[in-house]
Amino acid sequence: MEAVPPKLPMTWAERAAGPVMLRVPATWEEYLDLVDEVPYTIEYVNGEIISSAEAEKEGNTAQTGQASFIHELLVVTLAKLLANYFDDLGNYSVVGSNIKIYAEACRSEFNADVPVIQGVPDFVRLPSSKLSGTQLTNSYLVVEILSESTKDYDLGTKLSVL
Repeated sequence: MEAVPPKLPMTWAERAAGPVMLRVPATWEEYLDLVDEVPYTIEYVNGEIISSAEAEKEGNTAQTGQASFIHELLVVTLAKLLANYFDDLGNYSVVGSNIKIYAEACRSEFNADVPVIQGVPDFVRLPSSKLSGTQLTNSYLVVEILSESTKDYDLGTKLSVL
């Protein structure tokens, strides 16, 4: 019997029509096959592919999967403060939220609002033996800005793998 790949929405429109928090059981290898194929952010934690598409109203338009203005303002402010602090210490880098944090002990990977890495970036080695350019193993500090729709995930699922 052949393995059936996990069923994920393959377009933004399909993803936006689904639940705010989508969880699909999958293997690490299945996740790696899909992470660069879907046009939205997915994470892999505890044997599940997870996607959050927070829908919020700004004016007359709904923005699915987009962070609010205040969320992004907080992210930039914290990133600036942390960069100033860690620049004085040396050997640390404050990076953006598109970098994935890999927790090797539980084979999980997720995005953080403001990750801080220590030392030279240590990238994940992919099954192809190439080094990833976006998946880091040496996080020192992970900062999350909580929202109503993601706080349970951020404080529960994500925090459990750190």
